[in-house]
Amino acid sequence: MSIFRWRNLKIALKYNIALFTTIFLVIIASVFVIMSLYQIKDAVDVIETTAARAVDLTHMGSLFKAKELIILDYVNMPRDRLVDEYKVFQDEFTELVTKLEPYMYTDSQKLMFSQIEKNSQKMNDTFNNQIVSGTTEEAMMATVTISSLRDPTSLLFERLRDEVIYEMGLEINSAGRHVQNAFIILIVSIITASSLGSVIVFIISRNISRNLYKVVSVLNQISDGNLSVEAVKFDGRDEVAQLSDSINKTLHDLKYMISGIKESSEVVEFESTEMKRRVIEGKTGIEHITDTMTQMSAGAQEQAGSASEIAGSIYNLSRLIQNANQNKDDLQVSSENIINVVGDGTRQMENSVGAMQQIHDIFGDTVEKVRIFDESLDKVTDLVQIINNIAKQTNLLALNAAIEAARAGEAGRGFAVVADEIGKLSVQVAESVEKITEMVTGIQGESKFIAQTLENGYGSVRDGTANIQATREIFNRIQSEMRLMVEKVEQVSAGLENINNNVQKVNIAGENIAAISEENSAGIEETVISINNQNELMNTIADNASAFTQSAEKLKQMTERFVV
Repeated sequence: MSIFRWRNLKIALKYNIALFTTIFLVIIASVFVIMSLYQIKDAVDVIETTAARAVDLTHMGSLFKAKELIILDYVNMPRDRLVDEYKVFQDEFTELVTKLEPYMYTDSQKLMFSQIEKNSQKMNDTFNNQIVSGTTEEAMMATVTISSLRDPTSLLFERLRDEVIYEMGLEINSAGRHVQNAFIILIVSIITASSLGSVIVFIISRNISRNLYKVVSVLNQISDGNLSVEAVKFDGRDEVAQLSDSINKTLHDLKYMISGIKESSEVVEFESTEMKRRVIEGKTGIEHITDTMTQMSAGAQEQAGSASEIAGSIYNLSRLIQNANQNKDDLQVSSENIINVVGDGTRQMENSVGAMQQIHDIFGDTVEKVRIFDESLDKVTDLVQIINNIAKQTNLLALNAAIEAARAGEAGRGFAVVADEIGKLSVQVAESVEKITEMVTGIQGESKFIAQTLENGYGSVRDGTANIQATREIFNRIQSEMRLMVEKVEQVSAGLENINNNVQKVNIAGENIAAISEENSAGIEETVISINNQNELMNTIADNASAFTQSAEKLKQMTERFVV
């Protein structure tokens, strides 16, 4: 499974594997050393047994000589005590014979031990039958027989003891070899475990350092402002792979954020420039209004002296007001219709903005999926290349098998048929792989064309979304201005109605026109003062717009150091 791949393992687990591998090798070496120690123990046991055999053989030789001395002593001076001592020595000699006989392994040892036993038995028979029970002459003759047994038996004991000692020397040498082997195994195992553990740790550290170097290189380029750097590619799930994924995600988010900041700074710069231009236009309008209000103030003062002319103009003013009332009703209906149309347009623009945003998101997801599809096609190409190599190797193996089958003659005929079928199958696989490669290449070409087309469409969708956003704001401004105009029309309508009502009273209140004109003149002067205050406010707004433009320009310059 992919989760058990070496690249997917955690770094700590990799080092633990190296540690456990070293421990496992040490344990195996310890097992071999323990086995060697057991072999040494067995060899020591054999050495001890062999040494005991040599001691027992020496003791048997001593017993044989002791029996001979007892016989000679008995011949010189017969005593029953000597017979009892001889019997004790003979019983002890018999016990040693019974004890040592199973440990006579070689034929020569068995032959010599059997001859010793026969000589001992002959000595026993001579002592019991000729010396103890016989006459003095027979006893003297028996001593000659017993003396003739002494040297051959001693020689047999010496030769048998030498062979046993030689076997003991061999066992000692074997034990020495086991000790040497155990020491060599221990040294080799320690060196092997240390070397293998060091190599594994070195490989792990080198891979981690190499991958971290790639990550640090990408981070350095990002810190230098190069966001067009290629994303870190690392196949695995360890901590380095997780760090690479986080850096790739951060790089993607930075690209998106910097691009957004650039676009926003351009929009802010444009809007602040427009606001500054409109403020200047408003300032110019206020200056014109100030001049007009000044002129109106002078006119009001003149009107105070021309009250007589007003009476003649009131009739004409009354007719104009009536016409204005009729026109204002039409204007109000038209304004309301325009507001409704603008409201419908605004709602349609809101729907268009939502639809364009959905299209924007769909195009973004589609571009990402096409990119993933391209990566999958690259992996399919690698797999197809691997299958093609396997097919070539299979064809070569089939050819070699056919050659070997031809060499085998009749016995390899069936194998030759199988090799021929394998060769045909490898050729078919190679042809299929070639067709698959052509298809994958064609799909990759179409996929790249689709990806480029989607990328171009994605850019167009972004531009369309920005244009629709700007259009929506324009519609909102138009709607606000139209509502303001309707309010002004309603105010004008109300004013016209009041004027129409007051016109009827003008003739009666003609004597008050002068006073009213003076009051109007004072009000106009106050209005001029208020307009001057508005002019100063517009100057402040213009200064703020300039500062806003400079801030947007600085933000744009800061983002230009990043290469997306």
